[in-house]
Amino acid sequence: MSKNMKPSGIEWIGDIPESWRIGRIEHNYEVILGKMVTPEQESPDQTLENYLCAANIRWNGVDLEINKQMWYSSKEKGQYLLKKGDVLIMEGGSIGTTSVYNGEFEPCYIQNSVHCCRGIKSNNTKLLYYWMYLTYNSGFLDVVCNKATIAHYTKEKVCKTPLVLISPEEQELIVDFLDKQCKKIDSIIIDLEKQIEILQKYKKSLITETVTRGLDKSVSMNDCGVEWIGVIPEGWNIKRIKYLATLKGRIGWQGLTSDEYTDEGPFLITGVDFVDGRVDWDSCVHITKERWEEASEIQIKNGDLLITKDGTVGKVAIVSELNNLASLNSGVLVIKTNEKFNRRFLYWVLQSEEFWTWFKLKNAGNSTIIHLYQKDFEEFCYTYPEEDEQIHIADFLDEQNIKIDSIVESKKEQLTKVIQHKKSLIYEYVTGKKRVKGAQSNGN
Repeated sequence: MSKNMKPSGIEWIGDIPESWRIGRIEHNYEVILGKMVTPEQESPDQTLENYLCAANIRWNGVDLEINKQMWYSSKEKGQYLLKKGDVLIMEGGSIGTTSVYNGEFEPCYIQNSVHCCRGIKSNNTKLLYYWMYLTYNSGFLDVVCNKATIAHYTKEKVCKTPLVLISPEEQELIVDFLDKQCKKIDSIIIDLEKQIEILQKYKKSLITETVTRGLDKSVSMNDCGVEWIGVIPEGWNIKRIKYLATLKGRIGWQGLTSDEYTDEGPFLITGVDFVDGRVDWDSCVHITKERWEEASEIQIKNGDLLITKDGTVGKVAIVSELNNLASLNSGVLVIKTNEKFNRRFLYWVLQSEEFWTWFKLKNAGNSTIIHLYQKDFEEFCYTYPEEDEQIHIADFLDEQNIKIDSIVESKKEQLTKVIQHKKSLIYEYVTGKKRVKGAQSNGN
């Protein structure tokens, strides 16, 4: 850590160099909130424009969309037109996400969900990007924007956000250093993310290939007569799930409300309790035994197969390690297979493209909230072999996915460490805990 430090007076910033000061964003930047994107009444001072609009901000990028036939006055053109180097900060949505506009698309305006911060005293605005990265990860925005509720990072809050005030010369040194270091780190992050994505795609393709083609690649394939399925191995069958299993769910909430949740008693399983194909009992809420007894058809046992039909549709889990009574909330279905059909095989079917192709076709053209309706799901048809081969396939996929998941988890751990290194690096240099070579020798 650098010598000659002083308290900043702000806990998440810590000590700063004696020559630095703590101010606010408004001290170094003009803050502009974008224009509401709605057609307006034409006036003599307005012109009709087709333009690219900064609609959503990502770290290191800006999502642009084309908006047509928008009326802009000459004053608004000057106010909302972006300039290269402007720092853009999300007001709502992913609050505080920040990027620097590179000037690639013109004309480009900002809409009302985005703040534009334009440097007043320096043309080098990139330091604010790194400062917002620190602010975003410090927890400061969670408090100041009440992120536990529907919240906005208002213009007033942006203006009053703490900011280190540094000489332009040292700003240049810090930005140049962080640009070079973060470019290397980001390259590693992108590579690890791609590796994880490739492994996850491979896992999906392996599941799909195995549950629709089997393990014996020498078996002849026959056209099954179902267009979206195509060919299947000789000796395999196709049936609707309603002929191989029973599907049961809670009818609405049957009067059950969250006010009735208890600290103990039978578990109430929700979709958010599904973790890696199992139920996380520690996250489950509880209900009274009387409530559990009211719906015998959804009383859950070890080995039951569950699928979510609302929220994040299509999450599956096999119940295990259940040492209590348990029931379902209205967003989950229980699938009880008959004796000659292996539920572990069906578990893998429901994670394959065979299921998702059917689901997408069933919901084609539906722009509303997507659900897995029980009456539709009962008609889902899929391929399957004899029971002994089902078990063999399930055993194979269990084993292979343990291996793949282990590699993915290792990659995710590496990714977490690299991202944490980037956070630490930015924190150390934008708060002056470490100084770029040449900064102190210049008297900063």
